[in-house]
Amino acid sequence: MKKIFLALVMISNCYGTTLVLIGGGKRPQSALSHFVSKVKSGPIYVLPWGTRYPQESFDTIKSELKDVGAGEVKCFCSDTFTQQDRLKLERAGGIYFPGGNQNKVMAKIIDLNLKNKLIELFQKNIPFAGTSAGTAIQSELMLTGRGSETTVGLGLLKRFIVDQHFIVRNREDRLLGAIKNHDAYNGLGVDEDMSAVVTGGEIITALGPTQVLIYIKNKKMIQKIELSDKESFKLSF
Repeated sequence: MKKIFLALVMISNCYGTTLVLIGGGKRPQSALSHFVSKVKSGPIYVLPWGTRYPQESFDTIKSELKDVGAGEVKCFCSDTFTQQDRLKLERAGGIYFPGGNQNKVMAKIIDLNLKNKLIELFQKNIPFAGTSAGTAIQSELMLTGRGSETTVGLGLLKRFIVDQHFIVRNREDRLLGAIKNHDAYNGLGVDEDMSAVVTGGEIITALGPTQVLIYIKNKKMIQKIELSDKESFKLSF
């Protein structure tokens, strides 16, 4: 039996980290609004490193973030990333990863030696968000896009492997395959036009018109939890 809690009250009153995972397609305005509401000071920096069209990707997400009340929205759109850019990143009020190719995003993060810095910002309660590939990178083990194969991700989402475009692209089998291959991990599937907001590493809240699916390992069983808009699940481990 799934445990559902009042979502909007809980996510607005919880302290700690905020991770907004969007499954692709249309970005739910409620998810973007929640992300923006958690930005205390400093610009939102967009890191469009998974796409061949970084400027176009940035222009689109900037417009959508501005529509829900964002202040400064800036981009690391260039192929280069300078020491001055590192200093700018230190002052970020929020971090957003658009879609594209998750392997390309992680390769850039590792090449620039930015993984620990991004984790540090997240631990300081800077909100992070991602769409599609920008969602895929957030787990400790990241799906590569080649079946259930995984590699190292950014690691902001602990104890889970996350998959995107989940229902639309029938990805349940590949996510189940991935978590069966890794005993310590559960699964989180985020559909298109949908988001999963992870608050404090403890509460997963669905925002959007379709579904978020959670797969929790319980001894030899896998419990499947389906969340619709504004429903939450509190992790008990």
